[in-house]
Amino acid sequence: MIKQASSKYDFLAEEHAMTRKPISDAYKACIAFSVGLACILSSSLDGFSQLFAIIVAGWAGGTLLLALLTFVIPNLRQAKTKLAELSSSIKEITAKCREFHRQHPTREKGQRFKSVYTQEGSSIGEFEARMASGMHKEKKEVWVSAFCKQDRVLKVFASIGSARRCRPAENVTMYPEHIRRLNCDEIRQYHNHPIYTNFTDPSPEDIRTSTVLTNLVADTECPIRSFIIYWNAIAEHRLAEFDSNGDLLELRSFDVTKAKKKINPDSQRSK
Repeated sequence: MIKQASSKYDFLAEEHAMTRKPISDAYKACIAFSVGLACILSSSLDGFSQLFAIIVAGWAGGTLLLALLTFVIPNLRQAKTKLAELSSSIKEITAKCREFHRQHPTREKGQRFKSVYTQEGSSIGEFEARMASGMHKEKKEVWVSAFCKQDRVLKVFASIGSARRCRPAENVTMYPEHIRRLNCDEIRQYHNHPIYTNFTDPSPEDIRTSTVLTNLVADTECPIRSFIIYWNAIAEHRLAEFDSNGDLLELRSFDVTKAKKKINPDSQRSK
């Protein structure tokens, strides 16, 4: 499996989980104590009344006991304070990521993915950010081939697939001809896995496709690079480049806290 990519959100989320654990463990212990005490004190009640008393006592008693322990135990008190700070930071980053996606257009029915989410002539970095946002909005696998030269995207092919598969709509046997005509120095083939766990792997079909495309353009001396786009829990995208053996070559993670506040107005022309 491709190793996890990290952004500021990922680090904060991991720290949040670690900070929350002692509080969660203490809360479980408080509930267990409250339920046990309620079982003893409500033993004279009928079955339904006893069950109701145990549920209420477990929730209320656990909450009150945790508040007391947090007040008297310094480590728990510090963890609670830190947890609140982390939660606030995570909420802020999540809002920034939502705004990032809102800044990009949404494809309407009948519009082509290429015309809305890609822009020929843009830099590769701008192209990838806009394309990844579009893939996130589609919730399906999307095939995109970009013919590039000197960090600029010269020509784009794109087609929308299903939730688990995508394939090119164009004639891939024409790729060598496009390479010669455009005099490009690389082809970047992208597709996404519409998952948000921050983990993924190239499938056997992904590897076969990469092999076929690599062999197809072998005589042109123009490299073809294969990328998988996927996301973390708040929809920050990651780009994993893999070879025809399925081995990871490079892993890049988008960090919304380092992104520009406004996207290039020119990128809105296709909306």
